[in-house]
Amino acid sequence: YIKRTIDVPVKAAAAITFGVLAERRNIDLHDPKLEWTSTILYGFQQGLMEHGHALKAIPFYDAYSGEIEGARENLLKLAPSLSGLLVFPFLGMEKCISTLNETDIPWITVNQIGHAGTSNFVSADYYGAGLQVGKLFGELGFKRVLYMRTDSGSYSESLREHGLRDGLLACGGAAEIQVVNCEQHLVKDGMNAMDGFLRKSGSAPQGVFASGDLLAMGAIRACQEHNLQVPEQVAVVGSTGIEAGCHFNPSLTTVSLPMLRMGIEAAHMLDALTQEKSMTTPGIILPVEFLERGSTPRRPSSLD
Repeated sequence: YIKRTIDVPVKAAAAITFGVLAERRNIDLHDPKLEWTSTILYGFQQGLMEHGHALKAIPFYDAYSGEIEGARENLLKLAPSLSGLLVFPFLGMEKCISTLNETDIPWITVNQIGHAGTSNFVSADYYGAGLQVGKLFGELGFKRVLYMRTDSGSYSESLREHGLRDGLLACGGAAEIQVVNCEQHLVKDGMNAMDGFLRKSGSAPQGVFASGDLLAMGAIRACQEHNLQVPEQVAVVGSTGIEAGCHFNPSLTTVSLPMLRMGIEAAHMLDALTQEKSMTTPGIILPVEFLERGSTPRRPSSLD
């Protein structure tokens, strides 16, 4: 279950081994601008280097497919060789918390596990992301809004949706918000979900907010195939901040997540837990950046 070995210069003589529990195995750490997971892991490496630690091994488990029992067994086997663990969200993650505690090693999750989670996580401000998008749609006077998310039921996607609703209400809007679930977070999933929605509803939403940039790109492609102009007829906003959004046509308006910083902070937190021989630390929520580009019209206040 060892994915790869990475040797990096370190300040200290002794290397510390950290593990990563993720939803899939094939993650490219050479180009951190590709997507969410690789960017966070790249920052994680950088953060460990700042503390003189080498990331010697990254185990990946196929937990996303539902093999939770297998992930538990592998965790317990590998735990004695690890000094800490970074956990990415996956279906059934809550079922692994007791196993994580059994390992007796410090762990940090990327994103909160649920509304009751107050410790051992590093997260972006997903509620604030939805709030900013809701305010934009409200200022544009939108009455029909679509929220696209994956079918994981994750807490971060719930926070985005609540923020979207509150942002619209803050502008006095009485918008109808419909939600569509996508199978995964890829472009094709966004295309399929948006195409299905347009065929079923018979009318296009004025604004689309997707829980990821790739989903948003897929939504734009589907709109174009239905001869809907973006942003003139449908405004589309993503929620990741990957570099590909800058070069898309039209360029993608998005809520940029502090992915690199999330990885760095996770490394700092794990280092502190290791040094203090502790298992608990307060969670961290990092601010997001709203990048308005070509897939949304200008706000009324900025019109000439």
